[in-house]
Amino acid sequence: MKMRKPLGVVPVLLLFVATVAPNVHATDVTTDYTISFTTTSGSPAPTSGQFVYDDTTSQFMSFTVVWDGITFDLASYANAPFIGTGGAYGPLPTCLTAGAGAAASLSLLLNCSADSQSIWSAATDAFSKEQFLFSDQNTSTLSEIPGVITITNGEGVSCPCTVAEGQWKVEVAQPGVAPEPATGPLLLMGIALLVLVMRKRFAPGLQQAS
Repeated sequence: MKMRKPLGVVPVLLLFVATVAPNVHATDVTTDYTISFTTTSGSPAPTSGQFVYDDTTSQFMSFTVVWDGITFDLASYANAPFIGTGGAYGPLPTCLTAGAGAAASLSLLLNCSADSQSIWSAATDAFSKEQFLFSDQNTSTLSEIPGVITITNGEGVSCPCTVAEGQWKVEVAQPGVAPEPATGPLLLMGIALLVLVMRKRFAPGLQQAS
């Protein structure tokens, strides 16, 4: 009797070990931030704020602020902030190190918090509309509309309303890291599976040969 050869399965397992295992290291680098708030008018102040920024793709992965019992999800708005510049608008605030997209939002949050023209603002009205924003504007050019950058959910609250505003501060909660799944156990699992399949495929032939 001819011994059956373990064709097909072995190449697939070898391909898995050779290509998949090394690539598990390709993970984006992310940084966690927390936000603290002070109130300059109205009440209450937000009770918490945090966001996670993907340093590899330059995108916000999550962004939440809790104010007056309301949780605002601002991630999509931070990835596409309102930016008014050019034309009738004046120049953007000088604290910004980026002028477009999520990178501009990150710069607003990190670099512009101490700017006297930077505010957070929150409001809710009788029509169940809820709005939260981070904003900074350049008011140095009085003949033009100030250049402005704003992160807001844009609910368009109608007053009379409950409103509060103030300033913020951002701190790094967890420095940017790229999780590194261990490849050792994965390689061992692949080798063990390979040996098991080979034993099962060779066993009938060995028994008949004996």
